[in-house]
Amino acid sequence: MAGPGAGYARDNARACRLDALWIAAGTGIERRHGGMMFFKDKAWQREGKNPDYRFSLANERTFLAWVRTALAFLAGSLAIDQWATAFATPLIRSLLAILLAICGAVLALVALRRWEENEKAMRKDEALPYTRLLQTISLMVVLIALALVIFIVAE
Repeated sequence: MAGPGAGYARDNARACRLDALWIAAGTGIERRHGGMMFFKDKAWQREGKNPDYRFSLANERTFLAWVRTALAFLAGSLAIDQWATAFATPLIRSLLAILLAICGAVLALVALRRWEENEKAMRKDEALPYTRLLQTISLMVVLIALALVIFIVAE
């Protein structure tokens, strides 16, 4: 029969195993306070000096704008696949929906990377990094618009 501290010991052992699991996974996530998960501080967040909070907030707003764009790509993917049945053959609709979904996912990941790179540059008083992604997105939107115009004229 277990003593009065057995429940605590069992819970503590379970917490230690979960901590070891998170560490072994190497995901950049750590377990804190009752099972809640937070992203670990990255080494670059301790480098340099803290930038003016207005610039950090502007960088965060830009990140959120990129995420909204990624969500718009995902919404377009869903709309084409589910509700644009007269748009094209099922194969073409599926391919276009998959392309938009992949682009949305990549855009969300690139947004996070861009946010981090901008934060690093601001902390070190360096120039902000340039990205060609703006040109890529613009070209993609133009190509999709041209495809839609061609489809509408052909009907």
